[in-house]
Amino acid sequence: MPGYRTCRVLSLLVLFSTSPVGALAQKAVDSSHFRVQVRVSAEVELRSLVQKSLEAELRALPGVLATDSSPDYIISVIALKVATQSRKDVGTTFSVLVTEPYSDRIRRFAELHLTPELGEQLVGSVSSAVRPVTHWVETAPAGDVLKVCRSIVKSFEQDALSAAKVRGKGLN
Repeated sequence: MPGYRTCRVLSLLVLFSTSPVGALAQKAVDSSHFRVQVRVSAEVELRSLVQKSLEAELRALPGVLATDSSPDYIISVIALKVATQSRKDVGTTFSVLVTEPYSDRIRRFAELHLTPELGEQLVGSVSSAVRPVTHWVETAPAGDVLKVCRSIVKSFEQDALSAAKVRGKGLN
């Protein structure tokens, strides 16, 4: 029965991911990768295309894990279609902001230097603080969205990841 096999595999995956061994394995994988979150603001159809394309390009990079939890970097993209007055689609403009959340750094600092109560207060008060890494704007002709997504990930790899690798971040 195909349904039984699928359920059994899913059950084993859930059991493994919730067990202590599964948690350790996940942590080991995560600590050797750069965790990257992608956020896209655009009209629904364009947002879906850009989000999926960026995540696929990120997954193709060695040592990068596209994720929604505890990211090392956040790639935020605003994509706007550009049209003439007669509503002819002439392309898309992308505003790209790469940031690095402070929360993990602050949490490590708090654990080393503050009481647990003060540490939680500090972490809670700055949980959304980020450091801007880089920002740029790209404009592409109609139909070149995938090409621009490739370019965004390549620029991210060159600007952010190369510098982080030199500093030794993500190579634990």
